[in-house]
Amino acid sequence: MSLLDLAKEIKNNFNPETDKVNSGGDKIPTGTYDTVVANVEFANYDSGWENIVVTTEITTGELSGRKELVSFSFIEDWNGKAIPDFVLQRNMKLAQKLAFIGDYAFKESDFQDTYSVALALKNIIGTQLLLTIKERENKKDKENPFREYEVEAYPDENTFAPEPNRGFPTDNDEPAF
Repeated sequence: MSLLDLAKEIKNNFNPETDKVNSGGDKIPTGTYDTVVANVEFANYDSGWENIVVTTEITTGELSGRKELVSFSFIEDWNGKAIPDFVLQRNMKLAQKLAFIGDYAFKESDFQDTYSVALALKNIIGTQLLLTIKERENKKDKENPFREYEVEAYPDENTFAPEPNRGFPTDNDEPAF
């Protein structure tokens, strides 16, 4: 799509006088997706905020190729207010679960700061996992609900039962040539 085509498409569906820039959009719907960890980055902003951004890419279905950015931080206070302990605990659980799924064992030196955790999590790039996206109400901005994430390892090969009749060869099939 050319830049001009994009401008025309937006002009037809967007009123700059009344619509918000971040409204609408084509975000990935809530649900569970087969994904791969495509990248892990440390983001540091002029405001002082910093976070880890785990880019996951959907690998199956009609949304294959779409990316979801899973961001989390370990900043303990922001604008003079303490970040609630449950938020920091949830974020640490997410980091540890991602590492576990990616078969990476954190070392004590990985927990110096947010940057060192992000650097350690680069070891999980390429890991396949199940990503569940949920939303909950944002009381301050009802048009932009909070996105929450749950990650799970793929089921163990021994307990995973593939869909029947998918055309995969069995031990009883004759060799192809």
